Amino acid sequence: MTSPTQRSLAYLRSRGIQVGKVGDFWNQYARIRQDLWGFADLLCVRSVQAAGEWSSPAIFLVQATSGANHAARRDKILGIPAAKAWLEVGGGILILSWARRGERGKVKRWQAREEWLAVLDFLT
Repeated sequence: MTSPTQRSLAYLRSRGIQVGKVGDFWNQYARIRQDLWGFADLLCVRSVQAAGEWSSPAIFLVQATSGANHAARRDKILGIPAAKAWLEVGGGILILSWARRGERGKVKRWQAREEWLAVLDFLT
């Protein structure tokens, strides 16, 4: 597993969440990669049994990225009207970034950083 999307798929599935890939598709006409609404890589549905540690919405979109790009992805999402509309109707948005972290002198392991966006984030 090398990409943030692949890591996120495994991470979410291990928590019992149903995940579908909706982004990072090649648009041959525009010659670019496109995500759903310009930000979403994954569409997730969480059952009641999978709630466990998360108090997330039952359906949410995920932006998977590297740790270094977390803030840039957040700023980008906050500028997309469809993202705000998605939150207003009860969906969730999770930014899931990946970076190698660990104690100095120890083996560095991939760790996820989770940030849930809220409608109030769009007001700032």
